[in-house]
Amino acid sequence: MGMIVLKNKLLFVYNPHSGKSKIKNKLGSIIEKLAEKDWEIRVHPTRCIGDATEVIASEGEQFDFIVVGGGDGTMNEAATGMMKVPEGKRCPIGYIPTGTTNDFASSMGIPKVIDRATELVADGTARACDVGKFNDRYFLYVAAFGAFTEVTYETSQKTKNMLGYAAYLMEGVKALPSIKQQHLKITYNDENIVEGDYILGIISNSTSIAGMKYSDKLNISMNDGEFECILVKNPLNPIDLQLTLGDLIMQNVESPRIDYFKFSKAVIESEDSVKWTLDGEFGGEHKKVYVENIMSAINVVC
Repeated sequence: MGMIVLKNKLLFVYNPHSGKSKIKNKLGSIIEKLAEKDWEIRVHPTRCIGDATEVIASEGEQFDFIVVGGGDGTMNEAATGMMKVPEGKRCPIGYIPTGTTNDFASSMGIPKVIDRATELVADGTARACDVGKFNDRYFLYVAAFGAFTEVTYETSQKTKNMLGYAAYLMEGVKALPSIKQQHLKITYNDENIVEGDYILGIISNSTSIAGMKYSDKLNISMNDGEFECILVKNPLNPIDLQLTLGDLIMQNVESPRIDYFKFSKAVIESEDSVKWTLDGEFGGEHKKVYVENIMSAINVVC
């Protein structure tokens, strides 16, 4: 009797409602491409928010490779699930982006065309990637508060599907009159303190936010153990607001209207509860948050 050769096991988790549900029409070709590598494949469509996290956290260490199909929110769930797997048993993750903006995919150089992304998943190389810890939650590429950030989770999926990136801009402009400043004290890397009134804060590990590419001059790396932090000060008058928006568009982080620094860990304290978003999804309201960069925590094929 011959020896039985065990195949490598692959878990394919996908969100059937991501973007315009376009992944549904590509399932056959995706699975066929993955099958060419002789994987033993299990397919799991997500059924509710948090489902990807649950299945990967509970069963992830049984697999040699996990492939995620969906938007940045689904990829966030997958990474969160992987962080709950013991460090020595975390397998690589492949990402087939099908969301609206796919910022994480852009930062990792992952194609947004499903067929090309599938080819990359099958033939690419795993690369270490930092993961952010935000109190007891995780994020892959951005934690943010203030102007425009609530748009990502308050804009309906139907509107996102119809208008794409324009939906964020349209809803963001409507939200401008209700911008509320937040007084924050940020203690980072144990000894540095920044304090002020801010209308927008972005803590990121990404070269792209809301579809906008960051400048190369910021020297961003996805696995250097550091986050980039941009804090936009409260404008004093309408002219100051216009100048502030101009600085943001031009990514002028040396502007006196912007506080910019890099950090590996920080404590952020506010006088009032602040609404945060994590990878474009609602991250809760907090008066105090602890943010830490967990360097090279997971491996992503890119």
